[in-house]
Amino acid sequence: MKRPAPRASIKSHFAKINGVRLHYLAAGEGDPVILLHGYAQNSHMWRPLVAELAKTRMVIAPDLRGFGQSAKPDGGYDKKAMAQDIHALAASLGIKRAGIAGHDIGLMVAYAYAAQ
Repeated sequence: MKRPAPRASIKSHFAKINGVRLHYLAAGEGDPVILLHGYAQNSHMWRPLVAELAKTRMVIAPDLRGFGQSAKPDGGYDKKAMAQDIHALAASLGIKRAGIAGHDIGLMVAYAYAAQ
């Protein structure tokens, strides 16, 4: 009988990215995937999916600037700047290539990430 995969431990972290303190959740190992939340939400919306994906992937779910536990700077809320935050976060974690998925405004940031 095949044993179920162990539950991935979801850890909360902070990183200073582009002069902004970003909060993110991380779990799992393997090919990375980045999950971007929608408007009036934060990384915690992804917790059920993080637990599933982390069985086979490294999952990063940041709070975009201005949301959740991330800093709320005066500017930089255009999707291009937010995408640059996510790219810099990925680079700081040693991620060169990742799958990316977004919900609501997270989708707009994901598009800007891919376009850059």
